[in-house]
Amino acid sequence: MFLNALDEIEKKDFIDIARFLIDLDGKVVDSEENLLNQYVEEMALDEEYSIKQFNRTREDLLRSFVLSDKKIVRMVFIELVALATVDKELDISEENFIRDFMEIYDISENTYNNTMNAITDLNIIYSQFGQIINS
Repeated sequence: MFLNALDEIEKKDFIDIARFLIDLDGKVVDSEENLLNQYVEEMALDEEYSIKQFNRTREDLLRSFVLSDKKIVRMVFIELVALATVDKELDISEENFIRDFMEIYDISENTYNNTMNAITDLNIIYSQFGQIINS
């Protein structure tokens, strides 16, 4: 949704952190892979980039955006929360990772709650569109 605003390095960092996030719970489901592929397409990265695995530490990934503008960090945060919840389940390891991201970038609990609510509302809207299309 917002990722085309990232520069080339930020885009690749985002895919790295997103891949790490969906691998955290030990099971990657189709909805996560599909969203990751949509991110790659949105950012106009090579399709093969979504399947690459990089040997970066958790801490390195979490700090990928320390030099980025605060708006970029918030965009990344929203997309990470969306990705973590796309399978309708927020695993504790995914939540802990997101909370560590929040701590590093000084993102408030209020912002987290607002993001979760907005994503829930957006999912309801998409579901309603699906019902309209399929009726």
